[in-house]
Formats: sequence, C-alpha cells, structure tokens
Amino acid sequence: MSDFVTGQVSNPAGIVAGPDGALWFCNQGTSKIGRLTTTGTLTQFPAAGSPKSIAVGPDGNLWFTEPRINKIGRMTTSGGFTDFAIPTANALPEAIAAGPDGNLWFTEFATHSIGRITTSGAVTEFPVLTSSPGLSGIVLGPDGNLWFTESNVSKVGRITTSGTVKEFPLPETTRTFRIASGSDGNLWLTLFDGNKIARLTTSGGVTEFLIPTADSKPYGIASGSDGNLWFTEFTGDKIGKVVPPAPTPGASFYPLTPCRVIDTRRTDGDLGGPALVAGTGRLFTLAGTCGIPSNVRGITVNATVTQGAAAGALTIYPATVSMPATANLNYGAGQTRANNAILSPDGAGSVIVHCDQSSGTVQFILDVTGYFK
Repeated sequence: MSDFVTGQVSNPAGIVAGPDGALWFCNQGTSKIGRLTTTGTLTQFPAAGSPKSIAVGPDGNLWFTEPRINKIGRMTTSGGFTDFAIPTANALPEAIAAGPDGNLWFTEFATHSIGRITTSGAVTEFPVLTSSPGLSGIVLGPDGNLWFTESNVSKVGRITTSGTVKEFPLPETTRTFRIASGSDGNLWLTLFDGNKIARLTTSGGVTEFLIPTADSKPYGIASGSDGNLWFTEFTGDKIGKVVPPAPTPGASFYPLTPCRVIDTRRTDGDLGGPALVAGTGRLFTLAGTCGIPSNVRGITVNATVTQGAAAGALTIYPATVSMPATANLNYGAGQTRANNAILSPDGAGSVIVHCDQSSGTVQFILDVTGYFK
C-alpha cells in the first residue's frame, strides 16, 4: 500500500474511477475536485460547496454532491464546472450514483427524499416512506433499480426509475451507511453498530456476516474487480474483504421456440423503444419474458442492429461487472447486421446493452433461442 499526494488534500471523501483512466475524488476541506493519475500526478479543480460523493455520469462527466450549498455539481474531464440547485432548501445531498435510465440519483439526508437529476440539470425529488430515515448510501442494483440505506431506522430502500419506493427492514438495530452491488447479483451493506456485513437479495432476504475484529465499525463498501466485496473499518483501522459464496457449478441447456424479447422499434417500454443512444448503456431485464426463468445462468440469443446513424459496436454484459473490452456486434452506418451469442445475465436476469458509436441512435433486436440453468 502506498500514499500519494500527502499534504496536498484536505478531508478527501468520495472517489471514483473516471472515464479518462484517472481517479477523481472529492476534496472536502478545500472545496475542490481532485484528479489523480495512477502514477501519482495530481490536478485539482475548484468546486463550490465542499463536495462529498462522486460518480461518473452517462454523459462522461463527473457528478458530485455539495451538501454545504445544497447543490449537485457536474465537472468535465477538462475541469469545466457547473452547479445545479436542489429545489428543496437544506436537503443535504449525501451520496450519488448513475442510474440505468441515463440520469443520476442521490440521497437527501435532511429532507428524507431520493433525488433524480438529468444530465441537463433538472431535479425531481421522491420522498421515502419512513420519516427521518437518515438516507445515506445509494447504488444501482443488479435488478436495475436504485438501492439506498436508511441509517437512522435500520432499513434498506429500493426505488424504481419511475419513483416507486419499497423498504426492507434489517434484522437488528444498527446504522448502515454504504451499500454496494455484488458480482453475485445481491446487494451488500455495512452494519456500522452491528459489526457485520449484510447480504441482501433483491427480494429482501438478509444474511449477516460477523467481522472478526470486535467493534470495527464497518463504513464504506465496494465491489472489487476480483468479484469480492471490500469494506473499510472506521475504528478497526483495517480494510476487510468478503468473498461471496461460489456459484453453483454445472448447468443444463433448455431450448426455446425462437422468441423476440427486445425490439426497440416497438412502442417505448422496458423491452421496446426508444432506440439505443450513442455512448450510453441501457438495462434490459430478460427473465420472465419468452420463457426465460428467474434463475437463468446463460441465454442463447441472436442479436441484430439496424438503422444505425453511424458506424459502431454493441457490447452486452451483466449489470454487476465492468463493461468488457470485446463487443458482441460491430456494424456500419445504416447497416443491418446480426450475430449469435451466449449472454450471462446478472442475478436478476438482466443485461446492459452499451451502444458505442459517435452520434445518433441505432435500433436493437434480440431473439432468444434457449437458456442455461
């Protein structure tokens, strides 16, 4: 372990891997956003209001919360800065995450609401069901919904992109500050007072794992590139690791009568339009459609593109992992192309389809022919 830029930052908080390959972080003490290369070169850009949490937006910019001035900030990778006010005064925006709908979602600690901000800066607020919940962490879940922690009331909440909220109680009284989406298709969170890490299924089932160090006060948690969960121990002065249970080995194949599960030329909907937009990813839940079961482990498909405004490529991958370097389908402008593939959906039976083209849109069709489970 090494330290970088010692003495050059003050009260650093949230950090995220940026779209430019550098690390971007919130320098709370000096109201700046820091950019740190992996070789240790630091650049800092002024921000207005003691930034706290940071995320990469679907527009390729950095988005962060500014609780001191009740705003959400946006910064380009060249340092261009814009502030957007939250409609409700003194909301205390806490954590922020990119959603599957092309917007950013954030928690409001003081006003007990979940905020949604478009990339053009329009904010909508959705109140949660419990009063004074102490909203803290937020993350995009494996089911395509946003999941958040309610640190004052020992609950975890889920909000759909249309604003419907549901809450799930935890088995014990404890503050819980941060939440992560695991490679196993579950949510993972820190139980600060309980000295445990909890695993939460998307249906609300909770399993707890005791931390060996007593009273370690687990706080932050993140899914690592190794598939494990990594967490900070606030008073234990350690970094902890949780290894999710291994997936069940072996799988059987079940053929299906060819069925069209996605067609973006249809009326707008979960498995229909609009067309895929250049430079963005869209989440589709395949389970429950065309005979695909909820416990699916692999899906055999034929993927097709047509009416592309420019040459490009599509990459299809589980929502719980980083986008792979290899595309599933390459195409030219206006070209209709198809390719067979075996998809590995996440635990909710969902995949992200990322459109890599310079501009415009492309229509996407997906036919399923069978599945593994």
